Amino acid sequence: MRDAERGRDRFESHAGYILQNPMRAGLVGEGDAWPFEGAIVPGYPDLDPRQDDYWERFWKIYYGKLLVA
Repeated sequence: MRDAERGRDRFESHAGYILQNPMRAGLVGEGDAWPFEGAIVPGYPDLDPRQDDYWERFWKIYYGKLLVA
């Protein structure tokens, strides 16, 4: 991603687009779960992009790790 695309909104938009790929490819129907779209953050198996609070939790983890590094 280019620098201009690395903002939170753009990042979330790109991630949402990628998560829709199985539906666009006809591998699952709209609203059906793709079995491989769950945990995408290493070390956080319960963090699921289908959860309502996913992005809030994701950014909290991201900024927490960024400040520690």
